[in-house]
Amino acid sequence: MVNIVAITSKEFSDKRWHRFKLMKFAANDTVAPLSAHEASRAILSMPVGFIQKAGQFSLVALQGLESDHNLFVNQSGRWRGGYIPHHYFCYPFQMRKSTDGKLVLCIDQESELLSSKDDELAEEFFDEAGAPKKLVTDVAEFLSSHIVQLESTAKTCQLLAEHRLIKPWPLQVETSKGGIALEALYCIDEERLNSLSATALKELRNGDALSLAYAQLFSMLNVHLLVKQLDNSGQDESSAALSEISFESFDSDGTINFDNL
Repeated sequence: MVNIVAITSKEFSDKRWHRFKLMKFAANDTVAPLSAHEASRAILSMPVGFIQKAGQFSLVALQGLESDHNLFVNQSGRWRGGYIPHHYFCYPFQMRKSTDGKLVLCIDQESELLSSKDDELAEEFFDEAGAPKKLVTDVAEFLSSHIVQLESTAKTCQLLAEHRLIKPWPLQVETSKGGIALEALYCIDEERLNSLSATALKELRNGDALSLAYAQLFSMLNVHLLVKQLDNSGQDESSAALSEISFESFDSDGTINFDNL
């Protein structure tokens, strides 16, 4: 059970936390939020599409073909190659907006990565003066930046929707387990995109929407990679391409290292 709470010196000065090494926490995520900033890398290894919630479209990485099954996470909790969305980088931390609209760093209080003050192998939240440790500050900055990117992506998706370029994506695939049909996914309407006027194309380009539209179309060719992952999911994965990316992507100075992405 998830229990997201704000991190305060009063509540967390006597606690510590561990960086994640395995990604079992992502094992049930069929899709993951994605920013347009990430799209150029994500489309190299996974399909990208849109989902709709409360009338608004958002960009997502498609990670599975069945409910509650992320094909990029193997049984031991390691990522099976491919791009890792920034959404996962700072687990178990999250950014939430307070009632006054300010971003607040939070954590899943039920996470097994939380520990006691006596755990010398774990990271501290605060120093003796009650100030956040640098690594915690870096996490907050990264998550804040990611939220800004997601908000910008939402505006880009809205622009695509205003030009009626987002349509249902009736995805059907054949696997060793039989046929699978996915619903509630959306993609770019390539035919309409190709018929737009020069003025409309310019507006999309200026709004960073044109590149995202083409990126999504190109990524649809990666559906076969998910089928391959599903067909091989029961096999020995000792020789599979497994990513080492984890919270250890933070360098010793607290910055985030993207070199291995």
